[in-house]
Amino acid sequence: MKFFHSLATTTAILTATASIMVSTVATGATESAGTAAKKTDAPAAGNAIVKLTRKQALPKSVKQLTIIDLVEGDKSAKAAAPDNAVVVHYTGWLYDAAKPEGKGEKFDSSIERVVPMGFFLDAGKVIKGWELGIVGMKPKGKRTLIIPPSLAYGDRERPKIPANSTLIFDVELVDIVGTRDMKGSSVTSAAAPAAAAASATPAVPAAPAPLTIVRLAPQDVLPAAPTQLTIIDEAPGEGPSAETGNPVLVQYTGWLYDPGQPGGKGKKFDSSRDRSQPFRFQLGAGRVIKGWDQGVAGMKVKSKRTLIIPAQYGYGERGAGGGLIPPGATLIFDVELVEIPPA
Repeated sequence: MKFFHSLATTTAILTATASIMVSTVATGATESAGTAAKKTDAPAAGNAIVKLTRKQALPKSVKQLTIIDLVEGDKSAKAAAPDNAVVVHYTGWLYDAAKPEGKGEKFDSSIERVVPMGFFLDAGKVIKGWELGIVGMKPKGKRTLIIPPSLAYGDRERPKIPANSTLIFDVELVDIVGTRDMKGSSVTSAAAPAAAAASATPAVPAAPAPLTIVRLAPQDVLPAAPTQLTIIDEAPGEGPSAETGNPVLVQYTGWLYDPGQPGGKGKKFDSSRDRSQPFRFQLGAGRVIKGWDQGVAGMKVKSKRTLIIPAQYGYGERGAGGGLIPPGATLIFDVELVEIPPA
């Protein structure tokens, strides 16, 4: 889920976010066409990086990662390093130098979902342009990244992203939440699409340690204070079951759990159905909250399932979504498995 893509420190949370900034980022890099760009003194990992100011003209053709710093961020904080786990907000467009600020057709935005995305830098979980472009940012900092195809999806076509596309992102670093020694932890958000899923297909992960699962029938009374992952199967589906390592495509809606409300569904905080956009992730890869990784396992295509997820298997004591998901919140999701696509 982009809650969308992962979120103990980091172990217990899907997005591992401390505070969520939901303001839209605007750039002003549309002036003085003759101004020369400057290169960074030390290109990261052998990749040349071009840095522009907000007043410089945008390049017509982008061959290297191009960075435009908008807001410095917390001056007292350390900058993001390659071994860090980070949480970001972003909006992505197809790059079009003829458009205002180079922003052509928008293809994804965590801001519109009000939920950020978390991942480890330099771990192959996002496109290379993100891994290089976010290094050096400070919490609350904002930056525009113009990413050529070679550091994005290359000749691979993605939903809303044609092959060989140059991309432009406005990125805000919400927080730095861990370092490489936490890499076994999950730091993704429950429902994040294009930018979040921008990595090469990883190896099939080892099966996560199983949770204690409580299974209820649809007519059973809901628990007042669930402490274990609770599954209610609503429709059986057909075909083979989804297993650890499988990519899955799901539709879902999530609410704060309130056993006093019909179906236990309190305030709604996210829905792929509202966006008409199913969410794809790999089971068992730590890209979603633990309750999803194990709660979706065993589902079949067209099956429907309700998941009641206590905080330790959701967003933990940090919450998410700028207050939409409070600290310690139990969540309830209706999930439908749309497809088990080829790996």
